[in-house]
Amino acid sequence: MLIVVRPRSEEAYWVPIKEYFRDLAKKAKHRIVFDRVRNRFEAACAPEFSRLAVPRDIGVYGPPAPKPEKLYLNLLPTLPPERVFVASTEYRDYRELRAAMNADNRHCDSEWLIRRKTLISFHDLSEEPFKHYCDLGTVECHHRTEWELGEDLRNELRELLNLALRQKTKAYPLSYHSVKEYLYFVVTASGRARRLQYRGLRSDTEREVCGPRYSKKEPARLLYYRHSAMHWQFHFLEKKWYLEIMPTYHYTRDGLLPDLFAEEHLKRIKEKEKNAAVLGQVVMWADLLARRGDLFSGEYPFLQFGSLESLDLDYGINDDQWLSREDEAEKVSENRRACEMPRILCTKGISAASSVKG
Repeated sequence: MLIVVRPRSEEAYWVPIKEYFRDLAKKAKHRIVFDRVRNRFEAACAPEFSRLAVPRDIGVYGPPAPKPEKLYLNLLPTLPPERVFVASTEYRDYRELRAAMNADNRHCDSEWLIRRKTLISFHDLSEEPFKHYCDLGTVECHHRTEWELGEDLRNELRELLNLALRQKTKAYPLSYHSVKEYLYFVVTASGRARRLQYRGLRSDTEREVCGPRYSKKEPARLLYYRHSAMHWQFHFLEKKWYLEIMPTYHYTRDGLLPDLFAEEHLKRIKEKEKNAAVLGQVVMWADLLARRGDLFSGEYPFLQFGSLESLDLDYGINDDQWLSREDEAEKVSENRRACEMPRILCTKGISAASSVKG
């Protein structure tokens, strides 16, 4: 910019040099002539200044819109049992001890593990059936907080929590995939779609959690089954335990055998899902896991969950500006769902040193 100032008359004029000399005739004269009206340097020229100053390949950053918004996290407060039992054992690993129990026709749940010939469990090891497989003179009861002090002990406690979650969900129509390490809903006995009723953020609702998918050209031809699934991870954050919920899908050919095109199906649905769909799945899993026992099933003793964590933000996302980048068809559909829709912030791979607010 070339700015010429006349202090005595309090006048100032300006021209953008590159634009001015694009005219070859002006460039040949090596001289700039100011227009006293068009080139006056005053507040009215601010928009033109901004236009010239903004890089064409970067864009402009503006402050977030002052729109209060509630942001939900995919973190579920977790309450583990207060006691952890340890005892010496002659068995070296889980399989060896489980084989011994099966041979003796003794059975127990799976909330236990073996490390360094030490049996660690949420169960009282001085009682059945563990008292037959450990040295009763070495049985000790520790408070959970002792297991939260060191990283190695926390990892053992985290593994116990993983085993407890798998045991707890056996009461639901869920199965555990040992290779992909997620829980998924199983098909009904009739093979029809399974629907789950749950408490949403505002009211009771329901969702299909497992069902067949048929060909559009041949409605009678079964393509595959789609099962709602959940990866998870326990985190110890700010001296509290949280369950990180990561929704996904499991695909089978007939409800049991894996589908050969599962990865393609998963990629396609992940590309289509928006905030509302992910939020709905997280809320569904949170409600299912937090359910208490009844007169028939009883209360699971080793693991309880609270409500989803949330944050109140002073600044929210302007949906009109955000959705302006979407295709027209997607924008219309999303506008209908996004109106007053809370937003979900999905964490992924939180480090042990992170905080909930982080």
